[in-house]
Amino acid sequence: MSMGAYAVRDLHVAATDRECVRHVLTKLAPGARRREYRDTRHTVLRDALAAHHRHQALVREFAL
Repeated sequence: MSMGAYAVRDLHVAATDRECVRHVLTKLAPGARRREYRDTRHTVLRDALAAHHRHQALVREFAL
């Protein structure tokens, strides 16, 4: 499980992308918010959004 997927494991499936990003940013260590970690932070956010979208698609698939 990637760090992004781990960060969104307790996020509600109906959460918006903005809520997902805020949720992940609150879970990051304060030092990870520094400028030199921007690429790493963006990679984690992309992974988290991808995991959240996969989870939403899975729920939609089973809801039909």
